Amino acid sequence: MTVGLLLTGPQAAWAKKHSNKSEEGPDPTAVSACGTLATADTIYYLTGNLTEAGTGTCITLSATGSALLLNGYNITGPGASSIGDGIHITGTSDVVEGFNSTISGFEIGLIDTGGGSVGDDFNVTDNVIGLELASSATTRFVNFSSFSNTGNGIFINGCGAHCSVLDFSSTDNGSNGLLIEGSTFPLADVFIAVGNGGSGVQVGGTTSGNRNTHAVIADAFLSSPVGISDNTSYGVVIGTSDNTSNDFVTTVEASTNLIDLYDQNTTCGANLWFNNSFTSSKAGTATSPACIGGIGS
Repeated sequence: MTVGLLLTGPQAAWAKKHSNKSEEGPDPTAVSACGTLATADTIYYLTGNLTEAGTGTCITLSATGSALLLNGYNITGPGASSIGDGIHITGTSDVVEGFNSTISGFEIGLIDTGGGSVGDDFNVTDNVIGLELASSATTRFVNFSSFSNTGNGIFINGCGAHCSVLDFSSTDNGSNGLLIEGSTFPLADVFIAVGNGGSGVQVGGTTSGNRNTHAVIADAFLSSPVGISDNTSYGVVIGTSDNTSNDFVTTVEASTNLIDLYDQNTTCGANLWFNNSFTSSKAGTATSPACIGGIGS
């Protein structure tokens, strides 16, 4: 079986350590009910769909260096009454492999507040927030979809360093497709953000607490549907909190948004926009500003 997740750093070391089960690795541990997974260096795997009967969190992954294999099974919460999470990663250097599982009916579908973990191949839908990354160290989530959540599809919230979301779609969410606030070197790459009730991508906000350091938004270049399109508010917007953040927006295709590309800072502040395809743009109060560059700029 080929899994679409590239393991690097601590996760690569984990995979090497457990590649010969007869010598070192433990037998996988079956998970058939919601609960806390706390044993380090352990492979956990779901044996069936899970349902959270109460209003709290279904799975807390507090272990270090462990893996949770969802095996295509779904995790379902109570819906509007939920005050918990489908999966909450509080440990470090963990792996969540979904195999196209769906997490729905929670306040937050999947949240990582640990650090150094990776996730792959899952869907988050019908939650308030689909995916939230609030970890203290490098975290990487790839190959997933977040759709029809009532709030933000994805929230990168105060991530310590290099929180990344790659190869994803965020569509038809009630607020922003992707919101990035208070994070250091966050990255969104190879994605679409379509039909959201707020902006496709919102970077920063209006207060200093929203400020990011060098956010990178890149490679939303799909042409059908257009990578960043049909959002009620803006396609990509950088808030006034990020006036000196050196944020970077490149190779995105945006159309049929209220404004496709919008830097709320006069002359784009210290931010860089280039090699993008769009119909409308704005910086501060100026429309079609020179600082938001198109193809070849």
